[in-house]
Formats: sequence, C-alpha cells, structure tokens
Amino acid sequence: MDLRVRGGDLRPRRGPHLRRGGALRPGGGPLGGAPAHAQRPSRAGRRRGGRTHLRGVRRTRPRLHLRHRQRAPDSVRSDPPLPWGWHVGLALGLAGWVGWRILADRPELAEAVAGRGLLPRLSQALSLATGWIPVSLAEFVVLGVVGALGWSAAGELRRRRRSGRRDGGARGPASAGPGASAGAGGRIAEGNEPVLRLLRRGALRILRDAGVLFFLFQLLWGFGYARPGLADRLEITAAGEAPALEVRSLAAALVIRTNELRAELEAEGRADPEAPLPALSHRSLVRALEPAWLEAADRWPLPPEARWRMGAPKPLWASEAVRRLGIAGIYFPYTGEALVVAGRPASAAPRDLAHEMAHQRGIAREDDANATAYLVGLHAEDAAVRYAVALFIQRQALNALLAVDPAAVRRLVEARSPGVQADVRDQVEWSREVAGTPVARVASAANDRMLRSHGIDEGIRSYQGSLWIVLALARREGLGAILPPVGGGASP
Repeated sequence: MDLRVRGGDLRPRRGPHLRRGGALRPGGGPLGGAPAHAQRPSRAGRRRGGRTHLRGVRRTRPRLHLRHRQRAPDSVRSDPPLPWGWHVGLALGLAGWVGWRILADRPELAEAVAGRGLLPRLSQALSLATGWIPVSLAEFVVLGVVGALGWSAAGELRRRRRSGRRDGGARGPASAGPGASAGAGGRIAEGNEPVLRLLRRGALRILRDAGVLFFLFQLLWGFGYARPGLADRLEITAAGEAPALEVRSLAAALVIRTNELRAELEAEGRADPEAPLPALSHRSLVRALEPAWLEAADRWPLPPEARWRMGAPKPLWASEAVRRLGIAGIYFPYTGEALVVAGRPASAAPRDLAHEMAHQRGIAREDDANATAYLVGLHAEDAAVRYAVALFIQRQALNALLAVDPAAVRRLVEARSPGVQADVRDQVEWSREVAGTPVARVASAANDRMLRSHGIDEGIRSYQGSLWIVLALARREGLGAILPPVGGGASP
C-alpha cells in the first residue's frame, strides 16, 4: 500500500498495489486488506538488514508531499534594507547644508573655498568642456533627471504589481486563516500599508537624488553667495536710500546718453529712428563682450574669474517655454553654461547676456551681476552693448524716482528720443505677455525662496540693487566716469 505523510498522519493514497498473481481479501488484516500472516517479516527480509516487507504487496516508499511555503502577507513582511546609496545621498544633502551654514557668516573663508580653491576651477572646466557644443546641454540634463525619476517610480509600481500577483496566486480561501476574507482573485484585503510602503520608498528615493543634486549645487554655485559682494570689492557703501537729487541727476544723465547712443546706431544704419532696434546676432554680441570683460577687470576690482576664459553663452532651445516662466536667462551650474532666451528685444539682449556671463564668472548675487554687466558694457566696442546697459540703468533710476518725484519722471520720459521710447515699449510688451501668469508666479516665488535661503534678505527685489551700486560709484568717481562713452569703446 502506498502511504503518504501529510501533517503527521498516515492516510491511504490509493488502493493496494498487487503483485502479479497475488490476491488480497478485504478486511483480512489489521490494515483492512492483507491477512495477518502476510504481515510477518520474511526470513529473507530479516537477512536483508531487518527490513520488513509485506508479502503480496509491492514495496513502495512513503512519499513525502510538502505544501508550498506561503508568502508572508504584505502587512507582516518587513521592508528590505535600503541600499547604501540612499544613505550617501541623504548625507551629501546634509553636508551641503552644513557647509553653507559654516560659510554664510565668513566671507573671507567663502572666498578662499569658492573663489580661490578648486571649486571655481571645476566650474571653469565644466564651462569649457560644454562650451564647444553648440547646443544647450542643460535642457537635456533636466529632461534626464525628470525621466529618471519617472522611470524609477514606474519601476516601483511594476514591482508592486508583480508582487501583488504572486501574493494573489499563493493565497486563496484554503490558505486564508479563520475570519479572513478573500477577494475574487484570492487576495486578502490588508489595508493601505503596502501603498504607504511604496510611497515611503519613493519619497526616500527622491530625497536621495535631491540630496546629491543639492550638494553639487552648493559646491558649484550656492557657496558663492557667501563670498564678498561687489560693493565690498569696490569699497563703497551701496546700502540705504539715496537722495532724490542724486537719483534725478543720474536718470537725467542717462536719458541724454541713451539718446546719443541711439543716434549713433541710427547713424551707422543699424536702427530705424521710429522703430525698435532690430535683432542682433548672438555671436556678434558674445564677441563684443568677451574682450570687454578683460578691460573691465583692469579698471575695476572684479573677482579673479572675470579674466578667465569660459565657454561661450548659448541660446536656449526651449526659449518659449522658459520665457513663460518670466525668465530672460539662466546660469546652469551643473554644466557651467550661461543660457539666454532667444527672441529677447534687441535693446535688452546685450545686458541679459552680460548678466549671465557675470554669473558664469562667479558673481552670484543678482544686484552684483546687474552692476557688473553695466560696468562691462561700458568698455564694449559695440555701441549696441553700451546702449543696452545704459537703457537698463536708466529705467531702474526712473522707477526709483517715480515714488518720490513723478513729475520729474514724466519730464525725463518726454525727453527720450522716439527710437529710445520705441525700444522701451518693445521691452514692456515682451514682459507683459508673461507677467502675472500662474507659472511665472510660481517660478518667481521659487527664485525668491532660493535667494532668501542663501542670505539675500531682499529676495527677488535684490535685482534693483544694481542702481545703488552705480549711484555709489558715481558719488565717488564722478558722474562722467560711470557713463558709457559715445563714438567708440574707450574706457570711461
């Protein structure tokens, strides 16, 4: 008889297996089939090691049938240990934050770390390595990071779905414990704990990646906010409020100078007296600005990176999408690229380009970048560059004066030449198309938060601080020394 072991019980599996010619009478023996004398061990059986065999019954070994080991329910299964990379990412993020807290109140130490150490050379190497590529790599990096996060999230969902199918196949009414209810697929309801576990692992993965990106951001860019500002390098005091008379004098001088520079462009046949300035070549602007950086570094105490060769600035492929964010340009520290939005008004494009080049050369603060762009533009050979930076500071001065002397602002606006006024309208219309949109407000709030978290208490209002730097320079150097020259690129 073939016996099967299940749970410690001996149960008949099938009917008795008979040898050829053998016979069993049911009920003849203790096991319900063989007679009592047939169950005695044979003499041959005793000679074969004492094994007992039943006469007339085929020898079979008991078969051990084990049930499949059931998977533990998700509610009791423990999470696998996190990979070491997750802990490294979180540790790097913490290191970036601690490093900023150490440097925030120590500008000399920040200058040694972020200005004279290996970090600026690393940024320069990135800029030169990516500068020879004619297209923006920053957009591919952003798409790659977003795609990697999406792929990771999809992978977690796929693993969870496969795990659920395995659990559903292994569980059923027979394997469910007392009181457990099984669904149509045999899956036992276990609450939301597996979903919460999935969300937890996804959040930790995002924190890991964010920690690595934040650490690199601090190394390549964030620590630069703790370096001495441009006012400290120029040894001027740009904080506080300037007298209205100084602002009015600067605004009036800039109105006259922008009219003269616009007339120079019109005399060269590069502009229509009644129309906005036509589009300027991106490459020609880069060629005009690069030597101006060297001349400005000789004239003003700029950071040492002002003399370094960097990768050429590039226009953004997704210029229209970035424009919808209310952004005219951006410096991407992960690739060392200075990027500008294509299609900007020609009267603003040179200043925007010089601003991003200032960021590329280690000038992190927005007011410092604006003021540096103005100082560099003073030394440009191209009159279009000098005109653009002069018009930028003129508009800042008139906006500041509007709150205290609106009548003077009206008189100065009326004194603009028709060509200058056409350029201002062109800039206003370009900005008005995206101003106040939800995405622009979100981008502005994010930029404001980033600036404040790096010690810029004014947030996005710090962009207006370049006016006070120019005013302080005019107070010390004289008004004529800080106005762009007319008729050539001679140093002021």
